[in-house]
Amino acid sequence: MCGNSMKRSLKRMLEPAAAAAVSLIVIAAAFYPAVFQHKLIFSYCASLDALDLNIPRRFLAVQSLLKHGEVPLWEPSIGCGVPLFAESEAGVFHPTLLFFFLDDLTLAANLMILSAILIAVLGSYAWGRCLGLSPLASGIGAVAYGFCKIMLLRTAGLNMLHVLAWLPGSMAVIHKLASTGRKRWWFCLTAIWTCQLLASHMQMFVVCQMCCWLYICFVLLTLTPQTRKTRLKLFGFFLLAIGFAAALGAAQLFATQELVQKSVRSSAVPSMTMEELEFASPSWKTLPVFINPFYNCRPFVNSPDSFQYFGLIPLLLCLISINKKRVKAAIALWTSAVLFLLISMGTNGGIYLLLYKCFPYMSSFRFPGRFGIAAVLFMSILASLGAQNLYDWLTERYQHRLHVPRICLVLLLLLTCLDLGYINMCVHSYVSDSWQEKPAVLAQLGEYQRVYSPYSLYAYSPYEFYWRTPDGMREFDCQEAVGQHKCLLSSGISSIYGIDNSDDYSCSFYGIVLTYSCVIHDGITGFMDRVLSMDEHSVGKIAPDLDNWFRIQAVSHIVTPMPLPKGWPESEFSEVQSVSIPEIPTSRVYVYKLANPVSKVRLVPVLQTDPPANCVDLERSLQIHIGSLYEPDFAHPADIGEVTAEKYTNNSLTVLTNCDRDAYLVISQSYDSNWHAAVDGQPVPISLTNLDMQSLPVPKGRHRVELRYVSPAFEKGWKISLAALIVFILLGIGAACRSWAASADK
Repeated sequence: MCGNSMKRSLKRMLEPAAAAAVSLIVIAAAFYPAVFQHKLIFSYCASLDALDLNIPRRFLAVQSLLKHGEVPLWEPSIGCGVPLFAESEAGVFHPTLLFFFLDDLTLAANLMILSAILIAVLGSYAWGRCLGLSPLASGIGAVAYGFCKIMLLRTAGLNMLHVLAWLPGSMAVIHKLASTGRKRWWFCLTAIWTCQLLASHMQMFVVCQMCCWLYICFVLLTLTPQTRKTRLKLFGFFLLAIGFAAALGAAQLFATQELVQKSVRSSAVPSMTMEELEFASPSWKTLPVFINPFYNCRPFVNSPDSFQYFGLIPLLLCLISINKKRVKAAIALWTSAVLFLLISMGTNGGIYLLLYKCFPYMSSFRFPGRFGIAAVLFMSILASLGAQNLYDWLTERYQHRLHVPRICLVLLLLLTCLDLGYINMCVHSYVSDSWQEKPAVLAQLGEYQRVYSPYSLYAYSPYEFYWRTPDGMREFDCQEAVGQHKCLLSSGISSIYGIDNSDDYSCSFYGIVLTYSCVIHDGITGFMDRVLSMDEHSVGKIAPDLDNWFRIQAVSHIVTPMPLPKGWPESEFSEVQSVSIPEIPTSRVYVYKLANPVSKVRLVPVLQTDPPANCVDLERSLQIHIGSLYEPDFAHPADIGEVTAEKYTNNSLTVLTNCDRDAYLVISQSYDSNWHAAVDGQPVPISLTNLDMQSLPVPKGRHRVELRYVSPAFEKGWKISLAALIVFILLGIGAACRSWAASADK
């Protein structure tokens, strides 16, 4: 008996193992440079969130865990400091963070992307098998979803990708739970939804939940026994699953919600106006991309959130997906696909307007086109249904030659792989692992306090322009040049090397993510056009006042792809070097050094309520009124004592002061109400200073000042998560024991 049971178990495991092996082979072939040449998968779309946000934040989170052994609630190297964990881009509690312990950013990023595609392919395959489709038919749908263009474009946003990757798998588990009622599937569904929450892209999680609950309604009406009690019981299990997932992810959710209340940027965007919604809504003219593989191959022409190529063969198979055997499933899938397609059209589809008016959260979706990924998923399964219908028809026609329908489906599967593999080549390029090396410009600087790159928003436009040129596109690997030098000038990767710039999170002036660099950037870009058109004498009046805002950030050098305007005083900014980029001879990087930059922590004798006379009044010019205190003189900080940063971790700062009078300790770090200070163990208040920095009073003499970042929301959240995890594990152990006991009785 035991031997027969083991044989049955091995037989059940054989198909999933074979599907996983085939999926790995297909993925390795499609991403050959990443798998075998150690090159980074690089996509020119979606504002390059992977490089700007996901990769560097995960790297910095791991560094905090390794160096200081603490959850990185705060990250000082981004801007003047940001609440890293609460932003959720770091995915501190997501399983994929383990990849970044490998200390190889290229490998870690590629593993994140490839693992997500593998999960998407296997999940789609499992859903097809749950619907009673053959392995080959299910495989066509799996490839259609896992390698569709809109899915591949999401590799530019790794947190979004890992939400979408689990969507088909969650549908398969929902089907299993509804059809069998076994508790094991409840545990699987809870784990999947928790992973999606911890991937930390709430908008895509909402889209996935809409898909899941639509499918839950369908399976409860069609698969369960026709008793109200049974349906209510199963519906309760689904509600319990999402409740447990929320409890398991409470540490992340509570901290993020705390930040949302303080920062507009962290809630994605403010409520969109109707005009903004109309601008972001896809046009019906974009529908041809579903069927034309040669349309818009270059992803920066269309938004990645608009409709993208689905695959010609899967689309044709969708058209034959309805038959008598599976008419309910086909109609439900078609209805869902059309529904989400209409929602994704925004103001052009009608349904989104209804949701926009009825549900306040809908106004936060920047791109209605993101709902299109749900339509693509349902269409992928419809393609599997169509392939199965074709297989059944061929089987009836060639009853004595059963190899004919199998060969036909194998050919369709291969053609789908080749078709979408070509699209993968169009969407992605690859850069060598040298992109993660320290930029040569910084290496030449030697010692630097902090580097600022104010114009990085335009830094790589020459590369993109050249890459678009048909004649130059294949002459050299221009994408590799972008990857190597973007780390010098972009907001995300630059954090690894201590480069500060403002593209990162320009947000509400009242938000705690606002750093000095954001204020400066808004100030510069707001009148940069005017400055460039001014004569040299007029520029000379503005420049010295503006540079003082750089000074109090403890910035020592400026790196920019364009020279500073004429008239900038050499006494304040001196050009150190001008470096050319070999791949693009016309592009240069300019390096400037600031005279006498101030230190990150410093003592000043007094603070005042008005900005000093030797700087631009940004509070007035930007029309913000936050009641900030100011240092009296940015250009000539007072020397009234000694101050030393003794210990500096992500969540704490210890400073030793020695001054001959009562003074104020000013810290070039973003103000946040979660920071608490104590002088010799006695609590003291922290004041908002210099628009968005910190200061606190210190008495004369020698003192020890300790600052610590404490998030009440995180403190509450991790306790709930821990309690939920313990209960979840105990329930799992209990369910496993009962299952083993039942098997033993049989």
